[in-house]
Amino acid sequence: RSRYRGGPGNAYRKYLQDLFTTLVDIQWRWTILVFALSFLMSWFTFACMWWLIAYTHGDLEPENLKPDSGWTPCVDNINSFVSCFLFSLETQHTIGYGGRATTEECPEAVITMCMQSIWGMMIQAFMVGIIFAKMARPKQRTQTLLFSRNAVICQRDGQLCLMFRVGDMRERSHLISASVRAQMIRPRATKEGEYLSPFLCELDVQVDDYNSNIFLIWPKVVVHKIDASSPLYTLSAADIIHERFEIVVL
Repeated sequence: RSRYRGGPGNAYRKYLQDLFTTLVDIQWRWTILVFALSFLMSWFTFACMWWLIAYTHGDLEPENLKPDSGWTPCVDNINSFVSCFLFSLETQHTIGYGGRATTEECPEAVITMCMQSIWGMMIQAFMVGIIFAKMARPKQRTQTLLFSRNAVICQRDGQLCLMFRVGDMRERSHLISASVRAQMIRPRATKEGEYLSPFLCELDVQVDDYNSNIFLIWPKVVVHKIDASSPLYTLSAADIIHERFEIVVL
């Protein structure tokens, strides 16, 4: 449950208000399920509307279904709900088999056809955008980025440094102008006795002579100098072993 200024509210409602991002973030099986259900529900809803139009106009009466009755229906070759469902599918996706088509007899049929055509294009644009955004996310790209198993503290140019290595497994699509950041997360107590947990400290890192931008054509060593501005400066070797903290690399 979540609370906001207007009173208590349901947390799920917040996710539904940002439906596009929610559908991009959820697992693939749920995205595919929503993809299929959106079309099925649209076909079924408009099939009911086509059936109501045919029923109220009298197109489904047995005497009007005869070929020689001379009756002009709202939609040709509509004789059951199944045929209405097929016509709904054909209209929304412009399949056009040629057996069923609207006539000039019923203005409501023409309006419904226009509504379904517009609605069908909106669903397709929305769902294609979700699938494309989901496939274009760089989430899986991180699977080919490797970090060294251990980070070490040693001297470089006479100064203590925290160092770790990062590399890219791909040989043809290299990361250009990639940036690397490091943050130290640990609890902290203020002078007023307030306990801050977690408390984030930014670690200044550099690769070679660059500040944080790297070109991963080969493995690189990321270096953080432990100087007076570093949150590690006041920690001894024993403190590092017993201190509770975590370093997150972005």
